Amino acid sequence: LSIPQAGKYVVSAKAYITAQSLGVATCRLEAGTSGDETRTVGLTGQPLALSNIVVHEFTGAGTVDFRCLASGSATLQANSVRIAAIRVANLTNTG
Repeated sequence: LSIPQAGKYVVSAKAYITAQSLGVATCRLEAGTSGDETRTVGLTGQPLALSNIVVHEFTGAGTVDFRCLASGSATLQANSVRIAAIRVANLTNTG
């Protein structure tokens, strides 16, 4: 996702993970140097929902990336990926 201008942003992402074989899916939402990671076990034929949220202050235009990785020989697919970035006046982050 392209961030058009500097500012403080709250960014969220969601995806459905579908597994063709058992495995662990690790998905990470990255905004600049800030990130949030979610892990789940993908069960064959059972779609699972993942969500991530991150806050970041961009000093100029930038990008937000959402990446998923399957462990070992697992076959997983991320579907219906959505990323939303909302510019805000102030940020407070716990954690």
